[in-house]
Amino acid sequence: MPCNIICVQNGVMKDLPKLLSPKATIVVFFDESNCFDCNITHLSDLTPLYSLAADLGLNIFCLFSPNEEQLPNVIISLKKAFFPYEVYVDLDNAFKALNSDFPDDKRFHIFCVDVNSKPVFVGNPCSSRKAYRTFLKAIKAKPADY
Repeated sequence: MPCNIICVQNGVMKDLPKLLSPKATIVVFFDESNCFDCNITHLSDLTPLYSLAADLGLNIFCLFSPNEEQLPNVIISLKKAFFPYEVYVDLDNAFKALNSDFPDDKRFHIFCVDVNSKPVFVGNPCSSRKAYRTFLKAIKAKPADY
């Protein structure tokens, strides 16, 4: 995880986002290869994912990782979006550097990791019934403290 992050929720920027509890985490990652304005405009599309995470007791870590030039606009746009859930911003664009083998393919930018940061599912479990069933099987196959 990047060290220098902020959190934006309900149009308010928080300096110190809450620490994620040690449990499985759904990660949603947006980097400079994405259209940040488009993704911010469509953040509400992630609402089912946030609901699923809450229902299953999982963390969700939605991270925007803009380059230095894009950073001010991303923060302004996130504040204007007034999204009700926590969204994190990687202020140093460090996520990919910390995860050098992270794929460029956007299909792999939503995934779930267990408490040890090992992937248990890749993709958006809310994208289809089949993905949802596969996700539930993967989560249920892990011990209770995953």
